[in-house]
Amino acid sequence: NLSKDIKMNNKYFHDFVYYEGNITDYQLFELCKILEKFGFKPLAGEAPKDPKNLSIEFIKSTVCKYFNMPIEYIYIPTRKREIVQSRQIAMYFSKYKTKESLKTIGSLIGGMDHATALYSIKQVSNLIETDKRFKAQIDEIEKLLKQ
Repeated sequence: NLSKDIKMNNKYFHDFVYYEGNITDYQLFELCKILEKFGFKPLAGEAPKDPKNLSIEFIKSTVCKYFNMPIEYIYIPTRKREIVQSRQIAMYFSKYKTKESLKTIGSLIGGMDHATALYSIKQVSNLIETDKRFKAQIDEIEKLLKQ
């Protein structure tokens, strides 16, 4: 019984909601606020911070700084791998670190539509699972976003 496991061990709940990244930071934050109303408390140091303070602009600038690339390059309509991948990574983090829609994410990152944003997010997710070096880069960028 999941509710019994939550009462007995908040760590189980924390691991469950993060299982394979199926929940965004924003959704986790909102879920924890609801659970706290019912008396559930996160373990010390595990309470999620409100991710709403991250903006797409901040994410774009962080990704561009990581790759030593001017932010203007994100808007260049090119298929150069470095630029396309930076755009895709910015869309990926925007999806999971903000509450913005795919339409908004796409339009603010390179002037793309929602379908391109969705494709980009899937590409990054696939690369994370198959390329250890790429996953390490994503982890480093995520650390920069948390600072």
